[in-house]
Amino acid sequence: QLTVVNNMPNKDMGKLRIIDIIPTPDDRTFGRGSKRGSEWTLNVANLETEENAFSVILKKADGTESDITDNVTVYYTTSDNVATYGTPFIRNELENEAWDGIWLSAYPSGERATAVAFDLGNTILDQNDRIVIQFLTNVQEFDGETEKEKAAFTYAYNNFSFRYEGIDENGQSTFNDIITSNTVNAILAPNTVQVGGKIWIDANGNGIQDESEQYLTEKVKELWDEGRFTIRLHKSGDV
Repeated sequence: QLTVVNNMPNKDMGKLRIIDIIPTPDDRTFGRGSKRGSEWTLNVANLETEENAFSVILKKADGTESDITDNVTVYYTTSDNVATYGTPFIRNELENEAWDGIWLSAYPSGERATAVAFDLGNTILDQNDRIVIQFLTNVQEFDGETEKEKAAFTYAYNNFSFRYEGIDENGQSTFNDIITSNTVNAILAPNTVQVGGKIWIDANGNGIQDESEQYLTEKVKELWDEGRFTIRLHKSGDV
């Protein structure tokens, strides 16, 4: 989810273009070139064909909302140097032949989109209005349980950049600027482990349920809540 808020005093925002470089190892911040530190890859879904994969909502300062998804043009790039190639796009310089073919209006089937960009056309953000863009990404596939285990509790980092023009009370553009958002992170967390079954007290510690060692009648949750036992998971996966 990307959110842009117009908090400028006495100015509206227009001609917004937003670029999001999709996290992957060795990715870099737009315009700065510094590494973000992502440890795994996200992949953008096909926002034109996948159901409920993409929406753009204009939230007005008075609390009203409108869906402007159909007014937004989406672009993709497969370039590994989008931190550099993004600048001409975001400044509305796509007519420059040097950038021809780098930004695509169709989803790059068979290739990974390294960045996605949104052109909001004639949308105007009045003071304290906000745009909320939501789009679907998928976590990379991992080769086997070992790779999944290595990826547990690692991070991907993301920020986005946008270009806008300041519009005065006469509807005139007075300046333009490019802003980069704060950085957020996502963590890969393993699925929650569920414990069930029956419990007995192994009185002699032989690891076997002897005839004299009967199942406990108390509920497992009650025993857990009372702190009667703990569970330890070894690195090998053995409980």
